[in-house]
Amino acid sequence: MPILKLTAQEARRNLRHENGVWPDGRTKTRRLANFATVAPSPSFTFNRSDKIMTIGSCFAREIEKVLLNFGFEVPMARISVPVEERTDDTPNQIVNKYTVHSIVNELRWSLEGCAIPDDKRFLELLPGEWHDPQLSPSQPPVGRQRVAERRRMIEAEFARLPDCRVVIVTLGLAEAWFDSETNLYLNGAPPYPATQRQPDRFQFCVLDYREILDGLEAIHDLIARYGHKEARMLVTVSPVPFKATFTGSDALSANCYSKSVQRAACGEFVRRHNNADYFPSYEIVTLSERSFAFEEDNIHVNPELVQQIMRGVLTYYAPEFASQETAGADAAKRPNKHHFNRAMLLKRANVQLKEGEPHESSLTLAALYHRYGHELEGEELKGWRIRYLRALIESRDKHETPKQLQLLMDMPGVTARDCFDIALRLSLIANSGVALVWFARTIEIDPLSADYRSRFAKELVRDGRHDEARQQLLEAFHLKPGMEHATKVWESSYGAMADTICLLPLTYPSPRSGEGGA
Repeated sequence: MPILKLTAQEARRNLRHENGVWPDGRTKTRRLANFATVAPSPSFTFNRSDKIMTIGSCFAREIEKVLLNFGFEVPMARISVPVEERTDDTPNQIVNKYTVHSIVNELRWSLEGCAIPDDKRFLELLPGEWHDPQLSPSQPPVGRQRVAERRRMIEAEFARLPDCRVVIVTLGLAEAWFDSETNLYLNGAPPYPATQRQPDRFQFCVLDYREILDGLEAIHDLIARYGHKEARMLVTVSPVPFKATFTGSDALSANCYSKSVQRAACGEFVRRHNNADYFPSYEIVTLSERSFAFEEDNIHVNPELVQQIMRGVLTYYAPEFASQETAGADAAKRPNKHHFNRAMLLKRANVQLKEGEPHESSLTLAALYHRYGHELEGEELKGWRIRYLRALIESRDKHETPKQLQLLMDMPGVTARDCFDIALRLSLIANSGVALVWFARTIEIDPLSADYRSRFAKELVRDGRHDEARQQLLEAFHLKPGMEHATKVWESSYGAMADTICLLPLTYPSPRSGEGGA
């Protein structure tokens, strides 16, 4: 079953997307020069007051460093183990999560508890030397008391998930190890002494698309049940390759499968959920020139590129940082940076709607209201509500649209033109019944517009209400004799026009100030 299905018209409209064409090396485009530029499609925003949960491989640790530098609170960064318990300078290296199932295990145990006894969860490598297989596989073994103590410390930080409005999940590997005794996937390969002591306990597996997608769904379910009430997920695939493969095939080919299958699963996952986005970290790194993208070991990503990636995240998802970045020394001259942020989100929503992406536009507008709704009033609030309704109607939303229609109907200051625009959009998606309500409201506000009455008549004919349609057409002719549109509606519905039409001797109130015909 396809993850996206469009009409031919919608698909062709998408060709007009500014980044919808592969960069041609013969043109002046610079999107693939040095560091590649790949644009995401944000559906939400966050700011410095939002705590951010970062879960994933070593690339997640690099993300944390940049977020901390920008002043965000990152619970995972609170974890720190002594130098002798890690293999590099990263204090929380121990929480690197390489497999999607290990992420699920960690969240589930932290939020629901774990029924597996410690002597099964931990592996004794040698007498007095213990290993936690759900943590970084490179960690040195520690004593029995310390391995349990460290496990409680880590679960305490994962248990802060409900405080975090944003959860960034970085997928690492599709190669995983399974423990048949606990019936769990591990975070990495079990240490050699463990496989020597219990050779039949562990199996190596290469995960398929469905298993990875199911893992992402399990993470989403845990966040939905226990997380922040407005939780948003930002998923990405780590561009860091593995050092070696257990498959017996070429490491380059095996790594390509590992990253590709996870990227594909992310694609379907974010299509399923309105509160999840994909950020193209993997694409940015792998499409950049290799000498710029990776360090000398061909494994770890150049810190400068990580900085650029995270600046991209903040530019798209934290608009106040984008304004600070572009304003520079002139930032202090901006009297209202929140207005700037609203304007940026509104512009993005308008572009999405224009380019045939109404669902994405509605999500951007919802994010705008979530952040700045308390600042909107009067014409600004009405303008937001009308744009939001346009996007909802065009995306065929059946849940939020009725609520927003009623809110707009009850709102003071709504003009005939506003109602007419909503009526037309409802009519275009074959919602004639609701469209008639809005056409009628248009006539109620401005009864002197022949154009409004003529279009109202067309909708009445479409709904089979011919007597009412005829009355509206007669009133349109009274206001505007010989009106072309009304004539066409009449002739298509009632046959050729008579030479003369007996017009009703109607009188009309004066139109309201500022309102007129279409």
